[in-house]
Formats: sequence, C-alpha cells, structure tokens
Amino acid sequence: MRFNINAPFWRFMDTLLRFVGLNLVYLITLIPNVTIGPARAALYSTMFAYDEHDDIRLVKEYLTRFKREFKQGLAAWVLVAILATAILFGL
Repeated sequence: MRFNINAPFWRFMDTLLRFVGLNLVYLITLIPNVTIGPARAALYSTMFAYDEHDDIRLVKEYLTRFKREFKQGLAAWVLVAILATAILFGL
C-alpha cells in the first residue's frame, strides 16, 4: 500500500485543518470585545478570497486582512454597538 498525499481523504484533511486554524485565530482575535467588527470583516473577506482561490493560506490571509481592515471594521462595530445599546435602552 502506497501513501498518496493527493488522495481525496488527505485533501479533505488538509482543508479541514486549514479551517480549524482559521477558526482558532478568529476566536483568539474575538477575545477583546472591541475587535469583533474587524475580526468579522477579516473573516468574511478571507472567505470570499478562498471562494475565488482555494489554494490560499487561510490563517496568513486572515491576519493580513485583519490588520488592513481594522479601522473600518472598528468603526462599523462601534456603530452597531451604539445602535444595539439604543434599542436595548429603548425597550
């Protein structure tokens, strides 16, 4: 029996490990509540990039996009947090 790295099982395992790594990094960047917006924006843009090119390194791409989209994601998260607070206090 020969070991074939291109077998469907090993390709699936490679993809699974890449997504597990991406989810772990995402959860780590969510620990401070302030970074929820940038983390979600980076995750969404990383997933759209993966949809176009399957061979990207997900964790590295996520961290790059997290740094690049930090200000816009933070501004969006602050706006959502203010609106959610206003709705909760209005109830």
